[in-house]
Amino acid sequence: MTAPGETSSQASAPTAKALSYTRKAALSFSWLMMERVVHLGAGLVVGLWVARHLGPEQQGLLSYVLAYSVLATPLLTLGINAIVAREIVRHPEDEGRILGAAVGLRMVGALLSAVLCWGIALWLNPGNTTLAFYVALVNAAWAIGALRVVQFWFQAHYIPRNMTIAMMVVSLSFAMLRIGLILLNAPLGAFVYAAAGEIAVFGIAGLAAYLHTASAIRWRWHMPTARGLLRNSWMLAVSELPAVVYLKIDILMLAHTRTASEVGHYAAAARLSEAWYVLPIVFASAILPRLISLRDQDHGRYNQRLQEAYDLLACGAMLVAMTTTVLADDIISFLLGPAYAPSALILIIHIWAGVFMSMRALLAQWLIAEDLYVFSIVTQSCGALINIALNLILIPSLGGTGAAMATVVSYAVASFGALFLSRRTRPAGDMMVRALFWPLRIASVLRTLRRSL
Repeated sequence: MTAPGETSSQASAPTAKALSYTRKAALSFSWLMMERVVHLGAGLVVGLWVARHLGPEQQGLLSYVLAYSVLATPLLTLGINAIVAREIVRHPEDEGRILGAAVGLRMVGALLSAVLCWGIALWLNPGNTTLAFYVALVNAAWAIGALRVVQFWFQAHYIPRNMTIAMMVVSLSFAMLRIGLILLNAPLGAFVYAAAGEIAVFGIAGLAAYLHTASAIRWRWHMPTARGLLRNSWMLAVSELPAVVYLKIDILMLAHTRTASEVGHYAAAARLSEAWYVLPIVFASAILPRLISLRDQDHGRYNQRLQEAYDLLACGAMLVAMTTTVLADDIISFLLGPAYAPSALILIIHIWAGVFMSMRALLAQWLIAEDLYVFSIVTQSCGALINIALNLILIPSLGGTGAAMATVVSYAVASFGALFLSRRTRPAGDMMVRALFWPLRIASVLRTLRRSL
């Protein structure tokens, strides 16, 4: 029944609007997922072929070079990636200034990171100017890659089609390029140049997709907007520092305490283990606009949707981990060959970090929606400190196996355990506890899965 004085069309308006949001979010997620699957599939298959071609030692050096750009993420992104979509949703009239400021800030961050990483690489590897140059080149490429920030404009407007197509074309093109390099028996340097080129071309392709959709660039540098972005994002940027430390510090510590071959074994296993991480990240990013809307409209449904999302992420991650644990030896043998046999045990251990990392993807969006940026710093810092301490203890005696153990423990602490340090983040921790015990709540999880499909 409708309320007195209310027509049936008026009563159904909120439902229709919610349905429209759901459809848009589902379509947006589908396009984003398609792009990520293509990028993931092409990158994983060709990346493993590259690893097989280079061998453990040269693959270890390539992983070492690329690790610097991950460690430089706070400078490369300045924490504004997650802020851009939110600000465009909230202030669509200012999207030109928001995008202009975001691109400008990220370009400056990329150039600063190139200089800084070049100096660090040269300091850690005295006399090896080639390696330092490779590190600087990959980081400098992000100055052009900064143009890819337009992806958040597409995300905010639920129109990712053109951006998705452009990104898929780039992914497949560079996959073919790497295959050509393998067939030509190219050296390590060629693959470094390919990595830098791909970063830059992603930015150019993003700009082309934006021009095709928006017809003209309406961006402009606006200092107050830039200051506003930094004021909102600096905590996220600072929180990214410990996050990337416990993501990639293991590569650097292995490189400076063990052999390059051991770095290659560990990097290959970690690449396989982390290959599917992009899926929960895309899922969490796709539902962020809807979560922000629900939080303001219906807090009960907001919490319900959060719990359902955690359930799905935990369920999927555990299934991946269990399957990989059983098949690890066969996976390594088939994909990488006997030279990488030591990677199997590393993979068996490392894959379980994904259970916590998948839920962390949603937690990151929740912290943004709740304006709890400071807790990103706290949780990531806890994980980083534990990761470094455990790596110092375990790597000297256990090598890559010890680094994998340190990764699992640090991910668990940063993504789960640290949430219970404050009453403000404990609700997310409680949801994760329920999600981790999804086998005991299998009926509820299956209903959620059926509804999502």
